[in-house]
Amino acid sequence: MLTIYKSFPQVLAISFDLDDTLYDNMPIIQAAENKLLNYIIEKFPAFSELDEVTWQHKKSLFTQKNQRLAHDVSLLRKHFLTDLLVSANVAKASSSALQAYEYFHQHRNNFMVAPSCIELLYKMKQKVPLIAITNGNADPDLIGLSGIFDAVIRPQNELLMKPDKAIFELGSKQLNIPAKNIVHVGDSHITDVQGAINSNMIAGWFNPSKVAFPGAVLPEFEYTNTEDLLNLI
Repeated sequence: MLTIYKSFPQVLAISFDLDDTLYDNMPIIQAAENKLLNYIIEKFPAFSELDEVTWQHKKSLFTQKNQRLAHDVSLLRKHFLTDLLVSANVAKASSSALQAYEYFHQHRNNFMVAPSCIELLYKMKQKVPLIAITNGNADPDLIGLSGIFDAVIRPQNELLMKPDKAIFELGSKQLNIPAKNIVHVGDSHITDVQGAINSNMIAGWFNPSKVAFPGAVLPEFEYTNTEDLLNLI
């Protein structure tokens, strides 16, 4: 179901959030996180007694001390793993940390987007350019989305996370399309909706559970199914 709250200009491109917008991300991340923790426990004797509570506490403390890194989730995890292994005097900590990260990355991308969703995206791509603006580190090429997006933009090289304006502005620049003619859709009322509004894009909120909008400023529209977006173009 598509619910329009505000009028908006012609849609010339669509920007997608990835996690929890095109697939259910929580179980994927949780499974990858569990795999990584077990990998650390099994591979490094210094962490044989490490439990999930302590693991999460260590991650939280590291994130609090490295807020700038937190905008790049991949870089943050690499640095956390290096710091963890260095603190335990693990030999070749840097290379071992990179191997651990690659193991996590493999499992983080160990899924495929539903074929029905991929088919819909290809239908949209025939009408307007599609890009992805994501705070996460899912790799479209590994999860069935290869060739769909003209650009995949994520926080890195000093580019901050959504809802920061710069990441949306980069999307508009790479498309060479005015922000006012780009729809950005996602599940978060803050990072996606507020970020798009602040960047003068058309904001679309993905609301499959049909809950009341929790934000202060309504998006231009909300939708419950990816297929609804075909009605915009």
